[in-house]
Amino acid sequence: MKNRTNYRKEHKTVQQIQKLFDKVSDLVNSLPDSLQLKLLQYHNDHATLLHCTRWGLQAAEDILEEWREITAPLRKEDEF
Repeated sequence: MKNRTNYRKEHKTVQQIQKLFDKVSDLVNSLPDSLQLKLLQYHNDHATLLHCTRWGLQAAEDILEEWREITAPLRKEDEF
């Protein structure tokens, strides 16, 4: 028997991820500007803490917005 995915539960999990990224973003933004600049300079522009936080939050928001479209093919697979 196949293990069916509970998409409502998984949607809530992605919502929690979004909230955590939002908290991380708030924490990063609470750092002094001079320290944020140093953190930006610490890694390359595609691997900084600030960059990853920003795009992680954006990804979670996009996924939640398109949840039905993303999971539709998976739901069809679950039917078999």
